[in-house]
Amino acid sequence: MFQTCGFRDVAVEHHFTLPDYISKLCIYHPDTPPQDLYVYAVYKGKSLENKSVYDAFIFNENRVLWAELNDFQMINPIGI
Repeated sequence: MFQTCGFRDVAVEHHFTLPDYISKLCIYHPDTPPQDLYVYAVYKGKSLENKSVYDAFIFNENRVLWAELNDFQMINPIGI
């Protein structure tokens, strides 16, 4: 999930970001995950501290939600 959110920052904002804060993480299926999982990330904008904010979701091939990340914030330590 972190890499998906970070890729958006590199591709759109042209800078690398690192994880900084997670408001909420829910893992719905702690058992062994299937071989294929899919990530859907939603860019929510910038925080007051100018951090990128995201929600991210992990699904299996049947669209069953495996994990959810809310108000995940990324900091910009290095520009490219």
